[in-house]
Amino acid sequence: MAIPTGAGTEILYRTTINTQEQTATAFRWDKTNATTGTSSGTGYIVPADHIITVLSIVINNNSTTPRQMDLYVNDEDNDNIMFLNDFTLPSSETGPFVWNDKIVLVPGDSLLFKVETGGNADAYCTFIDQHY
Repeated sequence: MAIPTGAGTEILYRTTINTQEQTATAFRWDKTNATTGTSSGTGYIVPADHIITVLSIVINNNSTTPRQMDLYVNDEDNDNIMFLNDFTLPSSETGPFVWNDKIVLVPGDSLLFKVETGGNADAYCTFIDQHY
């Protein structure tokens, strides 16, 4: 990975995952929305010469029943680093869950989200894309 020289770009973006269910879905970093159930491939993995800084993720459970969810990074070595594991996502009547801790992703990383069987949740992620 190269060290940024100041000649690159730093742009604020957003991406979404809609109607997420049991199969993990990776957020996309190519300015398009994820296809539910897709966790790899072009756009789902941080590309070469990019650093992604996740600023926040707003997750809304569309069910009136609380559901378990996972949020984790699959790093360039193919290791899963869990941020939330079987975390109880409040019901839609309680309001959304907001993740405000910053996450830095480097080339080869992906950020994945999934909800237990019967779940249905939407996620809205804001991030900075540094291209050097």
